[in-house]
Amino acid sequence: MERIGRYEILRELGRGGFGRVYLANDPLMKCEVAIKVMSNADDPDMLARFRDEAAAARKLRHESIVTIYDVGEEHGVPYIVMEYLQGMDLQQIRERNVQLPLVRQVRILSQVAAGLQVAHENGII
Repeated sequence: MERIGRYEILRELGRGGFGRVYLANDPLMKCEVAIKVMSNADDPDMLARFRDEAAAARKLRHESIVTIYDVGEEHGVPYIVMEYLQGMDLQQIRERNVQLPLVRQVRILSQVAAGLQVAHENGII
C-alpha cells in the first residue's frame, strides 16, 4: 500500500482493534498525519463501530484529544485521518519500563482526565 486517497504512506505505526495505523504525508497540507485503516470492512458491526468512532471523535476538540482531519474510503476500505503526535504512547512507556518523575506522571494523568472529561461531556463515554 503506497497511497490511501491523497495521502502517501510512509510506514506502519501499529495495529489495533480495528486495523492498522500508518504514518502518512498529506501533500496538500504539507504535513504528516496518522491514518487508521479498518482491516475487516466486511463485518457490518465492526464497520458501524468504526464509523461511529470517527463521527464521535470528529466532534471532540481538546488539546488532550487527537484531532480528526478526514474520513474516507479507498477501494471499499474505510479510513480515518488524524493528527500525528510524535513520541511514545503510554503502552510503550509501560512496556519499556520507563521511569517517569512523579511530576510528569501527574501531568500525564491530568491530561488523560481532562480528555476523558470532554469525551464524557459529549456523550462519548
